[in-house]
Amino acid sequence: MLRLNKDVLILILEELIDDGNSLYSCLLVNKIICEIAVLILWKNPWKYVKKRQPLFNVITSHLSDRSKRELYSHGIDLFTNSCARPTYNYINFCRNLCLNELSRIIYTSNIADFSKRLIVKDELLKLFINNNTKFTSLSLPDRLGDPIHHFTGAERCFSELEYLYCSTNTSQEILEGFSTISKSIKKLEFDVSQYHYNPGIIKLIESQRNLNYLSGNVGKKDVSFCKVLEDTLVKHANNIQYLRISWEPVTKILSYLRNLKSLEINLHLRYNTNWDHLANASIPNLKILKTQNVPSKILANLIKNTKGHLTEISIQFPIYDREDKYARRDNNALIRSIYENCLKLKYLKLLINNDDIYELEKLFIKCQFLDGLILNSSSREILNWAGLFNSLTKSAPASLYKFKFIFNDDVPLDTFSSFFDNWKKNRKDSKSILLKMFYRMDFSQDYVKLFNDYKRKEIIKMFSNDPAKFFFDDFEWN
Repeated sequence: MLRLNKDVLILILEELIDDGNSLYSCLLVNKIICEIAVLILWKNPWKYVKKRQPLFNVITSHLSDRSKRELYSHGIDLFTNSCARPTYNYINFCRNLCLNELSRIIYTSNIADFSKRLIVKDELLKLFINNNTKFTSLSLPDRLGDPIHHFTGAERCFSELEYLYCSTNTSQEILEGFSTISKSIKKLEFDVSQYHYNPGIIKLIESQRNLNYLSGNVGKKDVSFCKVLEDTLVKHANNIQYLRISWEPVTKILSYLRNLKSLEINLHLRYNTNWDHLANASIPNLKILKTQNVPSKILANLIKNTKGHLTEISIQFPIYDREDKYARRDNNALIRSIYENCLKLKYLKLLINNDDIYELEKLFIKCQFLDGLILNSSSREILNWAGLFNSLTKSAPASLYKFKFIFNDDVPLDTFSSFFDNWKKNRKDSKSILLKMFYRMDFSQDYVKLFNDYKRKEIIKMFSNDPAKFFFDDFEWN
């Protein structure tokens, strides 16, 4: 029974993994809960750092007498303010090694001399990379001179690695070293600049046995590099389910990824390019599609080829020929493609203009599972918010109650009042609205007062106007 109770406690406390304050409170309850909380906190200690010096002190308290003598011999005394040797060996609990954060902790310590920081870093790496620790996650910094794959114990430490992040300047030697000792990586993220394409990334991808998530960012499109990369990914076609890239495909790679569930294409630049491989791709099992700076016309064709399984669509800044007088029709065609091919849709994010409201109303009628809606008004015109709200109250499915509106212009208060009143009047069985508003200028207190009034009437369940989340959260309503 005690064993069962502990297992249940582990499940409960793991639900607090994103709430560091609550986990810290659990340390004070009793011995069993304290042990569980310690295990969870130290799986990824970098995640909960508020002040780096205390964590640095705890880490250095684990250093062996040999390491202390080595540091003393170089005139480095870290132990004036360090902790006594801890009850638990926290280092052995660590499953996530973030070398960028480790470097920051050393940098913000009281060690001013750069050469001494390097010596401390070397000793701390030896502390973490040992025969008793097994990491499942590793983040490599921009510049890592230490060939950590050669450290004693590295082969065992990184043999079960499931996540790896590497950047532009991670050396080819290190990446090729990890390709021989880490073959179980499931999630790989890399960031490559236009100046340094690292062939070690290709070798690392080739060596994996069960790669199912890849996120790749290239600073400037290089067709030859992208082609080699896509040809390498074809070898993992049966496994890859999540793909996030910063270039438009240069081969038929997407049609090979028959089990792909999530596709994200974030183009930072608008290339003069051939979109055929994207427009003609057939991705039958795709459920999530997120794009930025991809033409509406191309997206409409892609959505037609997804076989009706899409449940989440986020489209930011769709592009079109500014000289084309029919460009607005492309966005209409995109919305039409969504409601004709995505009847299971739950979440939708779109940039809209007045010409789209009529097609949106059809979407509300057709997509009966829609749960969350994010609409960003085009900066080209003043959006007819009254017309949009009328379409929502008249045609939105019963499942829809989560909204985020992003607007440039002043929306009259009575437009919102009418929306809320009609929502309550016409949709008696609907849930209260979860509402997030983002205004590119100062958010007036008159809006806040109005929304609070409707919150008291229980027409609005929750609202937020936090500008810090303007671009960064998509469908994560609390």
